[in-house]
Amino acid sequence: MAVRHRQEPPTASPSAVSPTLEIAPVLPGLLSVAAVAIASPWLLMMQSTLTSLLVAVAVLQVVYQAVKSVVSGHELLQVVFWVFAACYLIVPAIYQLAYLKAAWEDYFIYLDDQRVQDALIVLDVAFAAFGFGSRSRPSVSKVEFGRASGALGVNTSRATWARQRLLLAYCGVAVLLLPVVLGVSGFASLFSSRAGRNNDLAANGVTIDQTGGAVAAFYQILPGAVALAAAYGLLMTRGQQRHGVPRAALVVSLAMVVIYLNPLANTRYLSSTAVIALLLVILQPRSRRGMASVALGLVLGLFAIYPIANVFRSADVEPEPLSLSSIDFDGFQQLVNTQQFVEQQGHADGQHLISATFFFVPRSFWTSKAMPASLEVAANRGYSFTNLSLPLTGELYLDLGGAGAAIVMYGWGRLWRRLDDDWFRGFGSPGARLVPYLAIAQVGLLRGPLGSVLPAAGLPVILLALALTLPMTSSGQPPGISRGLRRSAGTSTR
Repeated sequence: MAVRHRQEPPTASPSAVSPTLEIAPVLPGLLSVAAVAIASPWLLMMQSTLTSLLVAVAVLQVVYQAVKSVVSGHELLQVVFWVFAACYLIVPAIYQLAYLKAAWEDYFIYLDDQRVQDALIVLDVAFAAFGFGSRSRPSVSKVEFGRASGALGVNTSRATWARQRLLLAYCGVAVLLLPVVLGVSGFASLFSSRAGRNNDLAANGVTIDQTGGAVAAFYQILPGAVALAAAYGLLMTRGQQRHGVPRAALVVSLAMVVIYLNPLANTRYLSSTAVIALLLVILQPRSRRGMASVALGLVLGLFAIYPIANVFRSADVEPEPLSLSSIDFDGFQQLVNTQQFVEQQGHADGQHLISATFFFVPRSFWTSKAMPASLEVAANRGYSFTNLSLPLTGELYLDLGGAGAAIVMYGWGRLWRRLDDDWFRGFGSPGARLVPYLAIAQVGLLRGPLGSVLPAAGLPVILLALALTLPMTSSGQPPGISRGLRRSAGTSTR
């Protein structure tokens, strides 16, 4: 009797199984060179060959690093850093230098080739330092992913219950602050426009000039920060919420976020940071598709939604078509202005950075506290309106010089690398729990100035760090839950 042998299915070659694995290592290099080729017509229009070469180096860096971060599948912080740097600084710089156009009707800003080239050198060196600091660490293994991923904390210990009580306290504070805020602005003012709300606050004596920055921040920054911290933390710990109270608190905190941080009466930065940070907590992107979606969303948001959202500034503002030389893209222009400021005034020896870091110290106690750096830079250029942006690389150069800026950017790259690696493993580590918020909040730091951004971005970080990263102890125990109960962690690769 003939023996019938079971025929094994043909084994596919590795390239047939996953062709993207073959091209992934060379994709960043290919696309960065392609980006320079696409930009070459505008590079050739620039006044100086050296300027064109320096811009080309910047294009190579941002595109290479952005694609590499997308290919990694988990470098959320770095994806946002490089994509925003490319869209906000490099693309507008190419257009503005090619056509000699700039915001604020400054028609002469780019006529000084030396000043423009110095700004580009500082930018290129800062990018290189950040990229060098954010190099991949071989110790990170993909096998580790999934073992520690999942919801924040996989037990129901006393520390977890204490953390939940702190988040519930945040929610309670956000609710209690509502009548206080309504007492100086009214409910309708919270959904009017930025100019309308500012006018209502000013009519009740709440402005920086009238009451100082601390009082203005109490009404304009604190309520939204507490509400965002509550919603963010409760969303992150939603897998542990086995009782009705935390889930009800989540609904209430989300409602408070809508009231305090809606885009109608808030800056585009505050409202977009709140919405996107919460979405990142929910979606937890940790795949190439997820990183590509984040990158694409950032491009569309910056070039399409961001300019249109300017209509919320005032009730009579009309939407304008996208212009790469508009006031929304004055970042590179301010880098060149910083060069002029340093030439004429010298470096600030860290005054702006120190003042921004200790933003919580009232100016009434710190009379020598520096104003946001962009105010001085724009005033030195002779602009009538000085409340402008100042990208972080420019502020670092203004305060610390070229070497100091490179050192700080290197350290920032190292920090982002470590946090991205923690994010790769899930929410098991304290740093990973801050990544969704830091990923979008860093946009404000990159745009600057720090003196204006850190009060709004830093307060939620402090609140979230208290609730999500610091070890806690509590004498209380959540009712109805056994001390030995453990919840298995699920993986997320969205």
